[in-house]
Amino acid sequence: MPVPLLYVGRNQINAIVPFEIGMSSTSVQALSGSAASPALDLAVVSSYPAIFSVPPGPPLLDVTNAAALNQDGTVNSMNNPAKTGSIIVFWATGAGRFTQSMPDGAIAKPPLSAPLQPVSVLFVSPAQTVGVQPLYAGAAPGMVAGVLQVNVRLPQNLVAGSYGVDYYTMQLQVGDSVSAPVQIWVQP
Repeated sequence: MPVPLLYVGRNQINAIVPFEIGMSSTSVQALSGSAASPALDLAVVSSYPAIFSVPPGPPLLDVTNAAALNQDGTVNSMNNPAKTGSIIVFWATGAGRFTQSMPDGAIAKPPLSAPLQPVSVLFVSPAQTVGVQPLYAGAAPGMVAGVLQVNVRLPQNLVAGSYGVDYYTMQLQVGDSVSAPVQIWVQP
């Protein structure tokens, strides 16, 4: 089955995994004109979340920064941290199937659907791990079907560092799968 392509470059192809893939494995093959790549066998899982990220500012951890917006709409960074108790918005992929069927490659618009599996956000600091239920976890309006938007309130009880600004790792859990960590910047 043909799939929507987001990017094609000399050494890279970004494609959307069709919602119809429902088996435990599949084969992927790139076609160009009359040429075809060798088939690549891949496992299929119900979810494999990944938070969109940007390169880190200062290399504090071997972790990238979340591509997140603070409550005031500014980009979250070391120089522009979110306040504890405020809301941040970030985007992810790999949430699996949604409550409403969307055509592959379609742009999400109301009514918006949500992942079939439960979604939670984990904030981790050296002293604690805090799990939070999102205020919203669903299709990202105006983005391609399959992109997950997460709006979450930062816990009040996150412990800030001695400099008044600290970073925490943040992970997204969808069903039993947990994403790789990303950095989020927080100020008390």
